[in-house]
Amino acid sequence: MNECWLIVNRTSGSHDPDQCDAIGQALSGHTGKPTRLIAIPEEAMPVLAEAKAASTIAIFAGDGTTSAAVTALDGWGGDLLVLPGGTMNLLSRKLHGDREPMAILEDAFSPQARSIALPVAEGHGLRSLVGIVAGPTAAWGEVREHMRKLDVGGLVESVPQALQETLQGDPVSVKGVEGQFEAVFIDPQVAGLRVNGIHAGTAAELLQHGWAWLKGDFREGPHTPLICAPAVTLLRNGDFSLLVDGEQAEAQSPCRFTLGRCGLRFIATG
Repeated sequence: MNECWLIVNRTSGSHDPDQCDAIGQALSGHTGKPTRLIAIPEEAMPVLAEAKAASTIAIFAGDGTTSAAVTALDGWGGDLLVLPGGTMNLLSRKLHGDREPMAILEDAFSPQARSIALPVAEGHGLRSLVGIVAGPTAAWGEVREHMRKLDVGGLVESVPQALQETLQGDPVSVKGVEGQFEAVFIDPQVAGLRVNGIHAGTAAELLQHGWAWLKGDFREGPHTPLICAPAVTLLRNGDFSLLVDGEQAEAQSPCRFTLGRCGLRFIATG
């Protein structure tokens, strides 16, 4: 268990072959051993049995690919190094701040780096490391995917659909909290699940919210802090549209999530 591997996603929004090569060379320089490159989706995600040969696995991809790797590697005893290589990169920001991959690599193998476990939000067979968007505005996830793929035709179709869903979809409420919201964002923290109500009911709020999505961080849109608790129950007329670490999912109402802890360790430099 002394190898270093690098997982990359060639379909991620900011995939750069030259940067992948530079990251692989930097990893080899720090470890003194060749770095094994695993390119998703051409190659399969590594599983626990084979990953036992590695002590460190770096992931240069987005939150969705990272979440898939965490699931595949459940029970592995090494350290994951998450580098920003996707559309939003919220997990990398949580672990390292808003920094470039090579700057993170410089600190990842220094004495200041830490190996930590992360809190997660769990429920309905889903698990989130960085956050869950629940409600009509989750429709903006489809817009983001079309932008990532530079799919102009998809944007022409998905933007009006997201606007209509945001303005006309049934609102979301949080059990025990007053008010209704266009959506909520659940952020797993050590202290509990931190819930923010997302506002997109007026033209101005809608523009701010849409702009935040397109910039890559929906948390910058209009919102109100609500609660931080070990468990959260969401209510809505009809099913919930969800974005779980950037990947689309659905759940029935009432929708309940609880605070848990990921079994893997992550390198943190922030």
